[in-house]
Amino acid sequence: MLEIVFEEARSGLAQLTFYEAKNLRSIDPMGQQDPFIQVSLGKHYKKRTPSVKNGGTNPYFNEEEVWMWLDSDNWVEDLMIEVLDEDAKEDKPIGSTHFSLLPYMKMTPDATREDEYDLFYYVVIDPKDDTEKKEVACGSVFLRVRFYVAGALNIVVDKAKGLLLPEELSKVTKDRFDPYVQLTLDGKAVQMLKRTPADKDGGKDPVWNSTVKFMVVDQYTLDVKVYNQSVVSGDTLIGFAEVSLLNVFRNGLHELWTTLKQRKSNGGIREVGDILLKMTFVGPVGIAYPQCRPEIDGFDDTLRKPPGLEQEAKEEAKPIISTVPDENEDVEAEKQRIKELESQLLANRTVDQEFTEDEIIAAFKFIDLDHNNFVGAAEIRHILVCMGEMITDEEIDMMISMVDLDGDGQVSFKEFRALVLHPNPGLVDMQKEINKVREEDAMKDKQAMTGKANVLELSSFQRQKELLKREEKKKRILTFIDDNEINFEYIRQSFGTYVELPKDQRVGGRVKFTEFCTVMKVEPITEYRNLHSFYDDEEMGDMDMREFLLNLMNFVPVDKEERIRFSFEMFDDAKTGFIGQQEIQEILRGNHMLSLASVEKKAETIMKQANKNSAGAITLKEFLVISRKFPNILFPTAGITTKK
Repeated sequence: MLEIVFEEARSGLAQLTFYEAKNLRSIDPMGQQDPFIQVSLGKHYKKRTPSVKNGGTNPYFNEEEVWMWLDSDNWVEDLMIEVLDEDAKEDKPIGSTHFSLLPYMKMTPDATREDEYDLFYYVVIDPKDDTEKKEVACGSVFLRVRFYVAGALNIVVDKAKGLLLPEELSKVTKDRFDPYVQLTLDGKAVQMLKRTPADKDGGKDPVWNSTVKFMVVDQYTLDVKVYNQSVVSGDTLIGFAEVSLLNVFRNGLHELWTTLKQRKSNGGIREVGDILLKMTFVGPVGIAYPQCRPEIDGFDDTLRKPPGLEQEAKEEAKPIISTVPDENEDVEAEKQRIKELESQLLANRTVDQEFTEDEIIAAFKFIDLDHNNFVGAAEIRHILVCMGEMITDEEIDMMISMVDLDGDGQVSFKEFRALVLHPNPGLVDMQKEINKVREEDAMKDKQAMTGKANVLELSSFQRQKELLKREEKKKRILTFIDDNEINFEYIRQSFGTYVELPKDQRVGGRVKFTEFCTVMKVEPITEYRNLHSFYDDEEMGDMDMREFLLNLMNFVPVDKEERIRFSFEMFDDAKTGFIGQQEIQEILRGNHMLSLASVEKKAETIMKQANKNSAGAITLKEFLVISRKFPNILFPTAGITTKK
């Protein structure tokens, strides 16, 4: 009787966890063998565990993990497990076993368990014929096998716009060059690298329309590099970018323009064009991607749209924000929108105004309990409690943020008046219109300070992007604090170590990864290298150490006045007793975990309210007064907590 069993082969990631081995044969005359495990699929794909020093015949492998990638080329091979004794001259085999991974491919990772596998070695029976061997048992190894099935990621590399060659090459090769795109995915087990064909004479605006396919498990960022192909001088890197795959994991479809960057000869960064990528993703039901990444949010098929519904998805989705718009069209559209908004507000004031100016002023003064011409969180809370309303700090912060045009964490009379005069302030669209006015104010302030054209300081897209980055910073910082038991004293000591660094190792307050580890007293592990890179906005290999320390203080208990004194001390480098607007802006950036541009308005507010000296700087005493008068300016109003 013949029985045929079909077992589905899948691409994916195998996680092998090694616990211990028992009753190994001893091949060291002194009984001091150093066992390790070598794992292989086929002849060339091999990985190993660290050796167990003096592990003897019953070594414990400390749950060491080995990750192996399985695809259509190697799944047909049995997984070979070999236990060897590490030796300076030549590693000596102790025993081995082998088995197929096919049964594990149909099991969920959580369904597997620790198993015992018998080990064997071979003894030649006939010295004259080494093919005659017998199998001899020599102990066992305990391990667990988990298999994570891969999902299919398809990327259409469509086209690029405005590519610029490196400065030294652009003088020789002008507009005629042959760009191609290289895509790289890095995972726990393997690095995948694929490329498109070159667009012959594609020049600055090449079109590839080339599809690249990957099978992914734990990968969640895509490295994009555009090269100029040259047989004579060798391929030259034009630009690079990093793209998150989380959106396509979540939605199944993602189309975006992303900006390419290029390192200049002097070490700086410049933007050298944009590239259009169209991505689709299909994964098994109920499995969240990326897998094996507990530090990253995963997305299953709940919201994911299959590729066949691309057109339907495009109709349902919000319009995609292009990162390479026509600048002239944007400016003209912005002018027209602002003009319409001004007309609408003027009409509200002159035609449909329900309250007189005196009534609005009287109402504001009634709420402004401390008579500083601003309404803060404490005053709103007091009024609502008197009215019998119980409200949380988060709800108050949300109320303020909806009408806080200049981002200083409180409501001015101008902002209060705009809210009162709106025909229907209860509309959901109110926040949109407030944001429009906020962008208009930012544009006017920028124009007044620089004398440049009418350009928005931050677009809504940039704001959204910045808030997402702040949330990612928060996750990484909380992990760092938990791992190292960070408190305020730890931060203060770290700053002391930072100050003791030679000045050439902390130019402009920025430090390399080695110095970062020294200051924070941590090991140079990959997780912290990634954290350092996340703060390296300029991609120069360094980060702002003081910004990082200020970020940490958002999440550890510390008295506010002590925090303010310490912040002042950090930026008063020359110990003059004064700091200027630039230093205030740096402090606000660290406290609010936003960009310098986003806190510029707050810094200006502080300088206007403080008693400045003739040099345009403020003292610690003035800084403390401002912190008591306007606490929401100095400290975040939502999402970040500090001891009060």
